Amino acid sequence: MNPFLIVQFRKIFFLGWVLFCISTTKAQGTDSLALSIKAKLKVPFGTIEKMHVEIVDGDELRMKGYAGMFLFRVLRVGNKKLAAPVIIEFKDETGKFPNEMFGLYKYLYGKTTGALSLKEEETMKKKYVGKMFEIIGYETGSFVGVPDGYFKYQEIRQNIGFGFKNYIIVIALANEK
Repeated sequence: MNPFLIVQFRKIFFLGWVLFCISTTKAQGTDSLALSIKAKLKVPFGTIEKMHVEIVDGDELRMKGYAGMFLFRVLRVGNKKLAAPVIIEFKDETGKFPNEMFGLYKYLYGKTTGALSLKEEETMKKKYVGKMFEIIGYETGSFVGVPDGYFKYQEIRQNIGFGFKNYIIVIALANEK
C-alpha cells in the first residue's frame, strides 16, 4: 500500500478516535464533557510542519514538572510567527535534540556518565540552552497521570493528576534531508 495513504489513514483514524473519546468521556470531577484536548500550535495534531524553535532550560521556568528537562520555545510554525511563543516538551527521533542532562552529556561528549556535577551541568547548558533551530516535526500528545479514585486501589505515591500532555516529535532538521 502507498505510504502516503497509510499516513493519511492513521491521521483520520487518530482524529476520529480522539473525537470519540471527547464525546464519551466526562472530565475528572465534573459533569461536563472533556473538551480541552487541542493542539497548542494552532495546526491539527499530526501535521508535519517546519518550526523555528529555541532550546529552553526547564529549571529556569521554576515549575517542578519541568525541572531537569529541556523544552522548546516555538516561535514560528510554517510561515506563521506565533502571537505568543509556546513552550512545549519534545521527543527527538533525530538524535540531535536531547531533552535531559544525561542525554545532553552523551550528545556533547559521545559517552555516558553516571553522575554530573553542577559545574558540568552549567557548562553543558551554556552550549545548548538558547540555541535556535529550524526543525521538521509535528505536535501530538498523550494522556498522563492518575484519575480520581486511583488511590483507593493502589498505594499513594507522588504523581500528577489525570490529563492530556501535548508535545512535539522532531523528525528532522529543516536544512537536512
